[in-house]
Amino acid sequence: MPTRNKKLYITVSVALLSGLLSLPSNANSGAPITFLAQDSQPKYFFSKKRLEGLCIDIYRALEVKLAKKQIKVEYPTQFMPIKRIFSLVETEPQAVFCGAAKSASRELRFNFTTIPAYPVNYVLATHRDNTVAPNSFEQIQQGDYTIGAFYGTSSAGEMKQVLGEHRVNDSFTDLDMAMKLLGTPPYRLQYFYYHDIGLHYIVKRSSLPLKVLPIKFTSKQHWLIYSKLLAPAQAEALEQAMVELKKEGKLDKIIKQYSN
Repeated sequence: MPTRNKKLYITVSVALLSGLLSLPSNANSGAPITFLAQDSQPKYFFSKKRLEGLCIDIYRALEVKLAKKQIKVEYPTQFMPIKRIFSLVETEPQAVFCGAAKSASRELRFNFTTIPAYPVNYVLATHRDNTVAPNSFEQIQQGDYTIGAFYGTSSAGEMKQVLGEHRVNDSFTDLDMAMKLLGTPPYRLQYFYYHDIGLHYIVKRSSLPLKVLPIKFTSKQHWLIYSKLLAPAQAEALEQAMVELKKEGKLDKIIKQYSN
């Protein structure tokens, strides 16, 4: 081979190899699965600087199952807004999140495990002395008050469909601020719409005069979601782990610990 052509061949080969090495690979089963967390009690909360909660317990149970297939995991060290979480699950191959309601638009963006993570009912929290207890969406429509909701959630979207955006305050990214507005003068918020697991948990632990109304407006499942870019072997292992946790009763045992 002429010297000039040989040099060109070597240059092109090195360039191609460098390019291949720099490409992201979703087939790398050695890459750890990355769990994500939202500021949403009791799914996720810090206790003595350690992240705990319903979904963290599910993550730990999954870790045991995945370790048997030499799949490592990474735990979150901080909370993220839900819209940021959805963006990461959509674009990052290893991202996994526990606690999302299913919708047609979301199914286009990421995968939902076959087995749901836990069931929820959507209810209202209010001040303990509030005697007006709406028992249907129709009664809520007849009122003139603002309903609080969690930013970026399906429950916020659902309430906006019922009332219109002008009557829904979904600026809340943590439950503590919402409960404060419900329970302290001048009571700038009369009701907050969210799932029962979260509201019962925080109301029971709050020193504020709050209550959760008994009416269940809707019932849904919350799921584990993972990237469509996740390596097939890891996706299969994650799905199988959820099936096993359900079959063994471990998933139900975790859920029971956080149910009222």
